[in-house]
Amino acid sequence: GSPMISSADAREAVEWLAEEGFVRPDDCVMMVADGTGDFVGEASHRARIIVFMDTDRGHLEAGREASEGGCKVELFEKEWSTYVPARGRYDSCIVCPSSYSSDIDALMRVETVSKRSCAAIFDDDSMAEELERNLSEAWRPFISYQVGGLRIVAWELPPEE
Repeated sequence: GSPMISSADAREAVEWLAEEGFVRPDDCVMMVADGTGDFVGEASHRARIIVFMDTDRGHLEAGREASEGGCKVELFEKEWSTYVPARGRYDSCIVCPSSYSSDIDALMRVETVSKRSCAAIFDDDSMAEELERNLSEAWRPFISYQVGGLRIVAWELPPEE
């Protein structure tokens, strides 16, 4: 387990994603496995719609509460690692620090869900480094950012052929 992620770090992480264009005001963003609701809450002030997927009803409710006063947040009680999306449905897909962070296949599923950009937020540098290696091998240019105990890895998808 990791120490609790501070809401200030969550805010700064989402601010960076917005500044870099990974979350935009017109976006429909899929966010996965936010145990505190803080990432969803912050992103709700920077997107048009958020679809928040988690298997834990308590996490989903925390996300709903944190996003009061923000954009519409749809709650989706589903298991990310087996979710099969309608391809290209979301502008951006972001995986929050969770058990999925240590599963490279689960992390790379973001590419089947997003049509433009992807990001993963980690509270463990070694997991972030594994994703970075994977992206390098797939010739995906990415950018990384460190904020407090968090590391964000974000990348754009190539345009659809």
